[in-house]
Amino acid sequence: TTVSITNVLCNGGATGAITINVTGGTGSITYLWSNGAQTPSITGLIAGTYGVTASDVNGCSASAAFTITQPAPILINSTVDNVSCNGGNNGAIDITVNGGTVPYTFAWSNGAISEDNSGLIAGNYIVTITDANGCTAIRGDNVLEPSPITSTITKSDVKCFGTKTGWAKVSVNGGLPPYTYLWSTFQGTDSVGNLSGGLFYVIITDDGGCQQVERWPHPVQRRPVDDADLLHRRHRGPRHLQQQHAYPHQRRCAERFAVETHHREHPPSLAARCALCETL
Repeated sequence: TTVSITNVLCNGGATGAITINVTGGTGSITYLWSNGAQTPSITGLIAGTYGVTASDVNGCSASAAFTITQPAPILINSTVDNVSCNGGNNGAIDITVNGGTVPYTFAWSNGAISEDNSGLIAGNYIVTITDANGCTAIRGDNVLEPSPITSTITKSDVKCFGTKTGWAKVSVNGGLPPYTYLWSTFQGTDSVGNLSGGLFYVIITDDGGCQQVERWPHPVQRRPVDDADLLHRRHRGPRHLQQQHAYPHQRRCAERFAVETHHREHPPSLAARCALCETL
């Protein structure tokens, strides 16, 4: 007697087959399988054990059992590295495959054909794995990204020329908290003070190393009312001074000085003017 067994190709499939060829006995041989089949060959089998009894015309018989096997299911495990900064492309998916019949081939939805997929932007990625028997397994993973870092500045302008009365505070949202700060004044908190006029910026860095730079041209440094200019203009009245000065704060200073120093032989000093400006 000879036997040919074909095992199932893919886990859960029904591609198994058994063929027997019985010799000996008298006359023709009949077959009776445990699944009810009565032929020498049975096909379309799932994994399992199948018994058969072969009988000749004299009623002599012999029995045997055969096992159909199947490979383990293809299992895919993945580790996802999300994009570290909003809009970045450093996401990655690392997969590990077990089961089926090696070797495997890989086909990703973004065209990659390697086992692992890197250099990814945020999005959904699907991989189809095919083993040596043509069995397939599919897995999808999402690569995420943090929300963009947004920031706003609350500030107070310098009150008078030559002083350091400006301050600024930054408020941050998005990214991956906590945040660190580096101001152009080399301070490392979310707020700074004692600022003179000029251009300032702050570099905000989140926990993922992503950065946002916030710049603003304030606190502005106001131009003082010039001594000679004040002497020249004070007799022409506050209305003329109001037309000549760009900032309302300076116009108010000029008008007040023009009124209060009209009868003085010498105008107030710069320090006195600044002190007056800060009271307005």
